[in-house]
Order: sequence, then C-alpha cells, then structure tokens
Amino acid sequence: MMQGLSKIRVVDAATGVAGPYCSKLFADAGADVIKLEPASGDPLRRWSATGAELGDADGALFRYLNGGKRSVFGSLATPAAPISDEVRDLLAGADLLVEDAAPGAFDRNALCCANPGLVVVSLTPFGLTGPMADRPASDFTLQAESGSIGARGRPGAEPYQAGGRIAAWSAGSFAAVASLAAVRRAEQTGHGEHIDFSLHAVTALVTNCFIDLMWGILGRPPVVGSLPNLETPSIEPTRDGFVGFTTYSAQQMADFLLMIERTDLRETQEFGQFAQRLGRLEEWEAIVHAYTKTHDTDAIIELAQTLRIPVAPICNGRTVLEQPQIRAREIFALDVSGDFQRPLPPYRVDGQRPPLAGPAPGLGEHSGQIEPRTPNRPRAQGSPELPLKGMRIIDATTWWAGPISTHILALLGADVIHLESIQKIDGSRSVGGTFAAQHEAWWECSFIYLSTNTNKRGITLDLASSKGMKILESLIAGADALVENFSPRVMDGFGLDWAKVQALNPRCHYVRMPAFGLNGPWSEHVGFAATMEQMAGLSWLTGHRNDQPRIQRGPCDPLAGMHAAFALLVAMAERDASGRGHFIECAMIEAALNVTA
Repeated sequence: MMQGLSKIRVVDAATGVAGPYCSKLFADAGADVIKLEPASGDPLRRWSATGAELGDADGALFRYLNGGKRSVFGSLATPAAPISDEVRDLLAGADLLVEDAAPGAFDRNALCCANPGLVVVSLTPFGLTGPMADRPASDFTLQAESGSIGARGRPGAEPYQAGGRIAAWSAGSFAAVASLAAVRRAEQTGHGEHIDFSLHAVTALVTNCFIDLMWGILGRPPVVGSLPNLETPSIEPTRDGFVGFTTYSAQQMADFLLMIERTDLRETQEFGQFAQRLGRLEEWEAIVHAYTKTHDTDAIIELAQTLRIPVAPICNGRTVLEQPQIRAREIFALDVSGDFQRPLPPYRVDGQRPPLAGPAPGLGEHSGQIEPRTPNRPRAQGSPELPLKGMRIIDATTWWAGPISTHILALLGADVIHLESIQKIDGSRSVGGTFAAQHEAWWECSFIYLSTNTNKRGITLDLASSKGMKILESLIAGADALVENFSPRVMDGFGLDWAKVQALNPRCHYVRMPAFGLNGPWSEHVGFAATMEQMAGLSWLTGHRNDQPRIQRGPCDPLAGMHAAFALLVAMAERDASGRGHFIECAMIEAALNVTA
C-alpha cells in the first residue's frame, strides 16, 4: 500500500479555497493535516453555491476541501492574543504551516525563528511586501489587476472574468508543489523555509499566457484602449447545444475547414490566421454556424476526433457526471457523507489512486487530542541550497502543461533536460510564427516556449533512429524521472513503456500526462487547456449571463502541470521507502475537474 506523505504533518491555519486546497493535496497523499480554526470556524463551513440553508451541516465545498483532516480550536499569535500552548506544540511538531493571514497580522519572522526546521507558506493576495500588500482583493479584482480580464471578450463588448475562483485554485496548486519541495529539503537538511506566495502573481501567470514577453518581442508598442478578443473557432452553437474546438496549429485549422465543408477557404487562406478571423468575426461565425447549427453535438465531436481536431462537449455540473470518458475513468465518487459526488485525486501511482478522503472534521473536534510529535530532521548546517538540487528530469513534453510542470521543478533546483526533435519541434515554438515577419528565426520567438523552458538544458533527438533512441536510453539510465504529455500512442509507438523505463533504470519514475487518461473511449484523443475547460465545466461558469459559455484561456495547462509535479514529488517520497521508481499517470481532464468542484 502506498505510503505517500504519511510521515508528514501539516498545520492548516488558512480559510477559504487557496490554503485549504494546498493542504488538501497533502491530505490526499496521506499527510496528517490539522486544521486550526477560531471559535467561529472557517467561513466556508457556512457557504453554499446555491445559497441553500445548511442547518447544522457544513457546506459541500468545505467538506470537499477538508475531508480527512482534523480540526482544533486555536489561532496564530497576534498582538492582542499570544499563541496558546496547544498551538505552540502543534507548530513544534509540524513539517508545514499553511496560513493566509494579512501581512501584518502576526510576527512571521519570530515564528520561523522559533521553529527553524518548519516550512511556512503564506498565501496572500499581493504578497507580504510592496505597495499593494495590504490591499483587499477578490478573485475578480485579482484577475483584473493581472491584466487578463481586459483581454477576454468579444471585440467592442464588455470583457468578462474567468469563472470558478481560478486564482484561488491555482494558488493552492502552485503552493503545494513549492511547499512539498521545501518540506523534503527540510527532512534531509534541517533547513526550514518561509514561502511568500502571491495570488496576484500566480493569477497573472495562469491567465495571461506570458503576454508581457509577447509584448516585449513586439518591441513594446504603445497600448491604446482596451483590446478584448476571443478565440475562434472555440465554443460554437450546435443543433442541440454547444460544442468546443481548439485549433492552435495550421493543420488543425485546415482540418476544421475540411470538417465544416469549406475546403475552398483552405485555398484562399483568407481565414487562416487568427487576426483574419477576428477582423471579420461576424462573417466568419456565420460560416461556422452554417455547419454547426445544422448538426448534432455528438456527430460533430465524432467527426472532429476522426480528424484529430481537439474537441469537447460543453459540460455543466450535471452533464459532466454523464460524460463517457469521465464515467469510464471513475473520476467521481460519492462523498463519505453520502450527500454529493466529488472528484477523486487526479493522479495514480502504479495504477493506484489515493483513497477517497475521510469525513471533514467538526469544528474543534480534535482539540486536546493531537498526539505529540517530534519531526525527524537533522540540525541545519551551512546555507540552504535549492530544494530539488541533485534531481534530474528528462523532459519529453510539449506546449504548456508538460513544460510548466518540469519548469517549476527546474526553478526549484532540478536539472531538467528538455527533449525535442528537428523533425517535430516543441509545439509551443509554432506560436513564434506570429513574429516571422520581424524575426527570421521565428521558432526562437515563442513567448510560451521561452517562458516555460528557462533553467533547463535542451537536446534534439530523432527517436525514430537507433542512435537517437540509444542516447535517450542513456539519459533515462541516469535520471530520476522521465516526463511526457503526448497522446498515449506517441510514446507507445517508440516502445517507451513502463517496463522499458524500469529495465533501463529501476529507480527512475515515469510521469505520463495524457489529456484524457491512458484508458477509456477518449484516451487517444488530443486536447489543450481550452478543451479541458470546455469538458470540465469551467467554460459553463465563464461569460456573461446573456451570452454563451466561453473559455477561460489557459489555466488548465498550468493546473495540470502543478498536479503532475506534485504527484512526482509524492512518488519521490514513496521511492524513499520502496527504493524503486514509480509509474505516475496524471490526466489533464482530472486536474481540471478537481478545481471545478
């Protein structure tokens, strides 16, 4: 049975979504998570999406985020109230503290000095320092301050936010990876850490797709007015509802025109570029809708998938439970309360998911019952190094979800070697084609590629050749993990299955990040972040009430990446006990469903 993070204790002094989701990921992996609550409790206990009267019960979202945790009364020290002996003992025995108090609420430096091996992650709207540190914020204002709302909308119309508290869920996911990396270092060296985590910064990252670098490549021309725009084709009306497309490559666009029976437009290329379609939006939508409005959603999806066009139904809270791939993968399970369906953790280690979480604790249910604990870590010596120094990753990923997963590992100190081929470059490089007129080497101008591959080394190999495969095999032999995010048939076609990785290096982990999972009726279908937003229900929550569902523009890529990175670090902890590598599967759609809850 998987040990996971069972040797780790977390004190969760946060409320709402961001901090509790960070600690939920630890709890799902087996950590002992103790929720620290005031007498009034986490306000999320009394929150309901529908505004329903809850009576004595806690809200479903609170139960989802806090299942399997324990609860004690208490708070961190403030100028008005010193820390209690029980809380002091909890912190002394903890590996991680997750907190979201206001910047000046308590003396964080004193807390860290009193607990030198403790990792503290402070999640605040704008970080603990700077001119905006004390400014109140909501998911809406964070998205506005990050710049994403102003660019999301129909040209000339009022822009809209990405629905579903995307700032908070993203913060929890990113913070969990940083926290677990720091906890692992503390276990090995005794060096604690204080992580100053800004929700504003992570929102700018996950909702803007590195737009500042794009503007820099363009030479930073003056910005005049608002520039709302939207992808097209994207979510389109059908005869019986809506269907979602994602056509990022020239080939996908050409195949889309074939599907809607307008091959003449493949010849003229008058709608081949995004700017052309946006400049003649009403005319272009009329062309698309002439086809989509006369066909049923399922028929369109079947044909699009045959042509390898990323496509999805537009699911909501009810229909997502009925989607064939989601049902086949058994992603949802009945909460232990029996009151609602909840998504299971989005990864599997050696084919095994973390178990269904236990019940959420009653307020203060475990006060006075927490066992004393002394963390098993050495006394710190010298200066700390980056937490993942000494870890080597072979990064066979493409576009955004996979590269950002390995990117955070690189930023945390891992030696990441990014693998491409001249025959098939990283797909995100194709975005550089936008700048072909200004830069001859346009493939080096992709703001996505340049942003998600810093701190890495790069190598090109032809895996169809015996020489290229031998080089890759030699890299795997000296690696801690191989990470890939293609559709399953790609790596299988090269013969790179789990058995081969194990034969080359029994201690090497193999992380696979397919769009829809390695099995089920959709397993070989391709998908991007927008595809996940469409299927998971995030698009159903995005857009104006008098409009149709809209995509959020990208957060499902970094969300998938962070869940995969976290799963890999859990497997690293498992290897500490087992001495061998582990097979990790983390499907994009399942990460999206976990944050759509």
